[in-house]
Amino acid sequence: MHWTEIAGDLIVEFDGQPENPAERRVVAIRSMTPLAKRQRAARIPTAYLNANLATWNGRQANPGALEIVQAFLASPDKSLYLHGAVGVGKTWVACTIANELLQQGKGVRFQTMSALLLELRHTFASEHESELSVLFPLFDVGFLVLDDLGDIALEQDRRASQFGSSRLLQLIERRWQEGKATIMTSNLSLAELVEWCGDERIGSRIRGLCGDENIVELIGRDLRFDEQTTLASVPKGQEVPARRS
Repeated sequence: MHWTEIAGDLIVEFDGQPENPAERRVVAIRSMTPLAKRQRAARIPTAYLNANLATWNGRQANPGALEIVQAFLASPDKSLYLHGAVGVGKTWVACTIANELLQQGKGVRFQTMSALLLELRHTFASEHESELSVLFPLFDVGFLVLDDLGDIALEQDRRASQFGSSRLLQLIERRWQEGKATIMTSNLSLAELVEWCGDERIGSRIRGLCGDENIVELIGRDLRFDEQTTLASVPKGQEVPARRS
């Protein structure tokens, strides 16, 4: 038997026997709030509003990218640390995951590391805003996309890097404690991030959030300068899968 139930903003579809919870299965969850409205609330960048599985074009993505999305969505209880060179599609993967979660009615927030540090610094001169008021929404959201962690490594002032790494640790530690999933992207491997930050606790917490199986390197061509190239034109020997670190 197939039936639907409404739970707040969600339409939940079931198969099985309505009178026996042990014999019913959730087959689909949809939100009644328009996706565009939820994307705005989640701060999904305009360039990634159409990143989703329904429109996925494997010929315009690096090998292994789709598998990363599918693996996370199949088991979204663990976090993901996705690293790789500039332009390989890390943010597209992260936003595809985010948009798919939004379609399921999940709470999602997109946040770049550079913008977060800027917002936190602005609170120093504010009488009405504190660092915690900036961080609390990121503590509480069900799924957080934390983009470009390597941006803390662009700081030339060592004190600024210590500021960034301490706030990053505060954020991931809180989400680790509460068991909330975080999708992180970086141009740095986890070992490189830890080395630059000089704090082993960052690596420990990220491994605790992700597990070794969800620390993944996405490799391939720079899609930003190769938008017209399809996978069909890439020599077969160069088609390599995502690597797990």
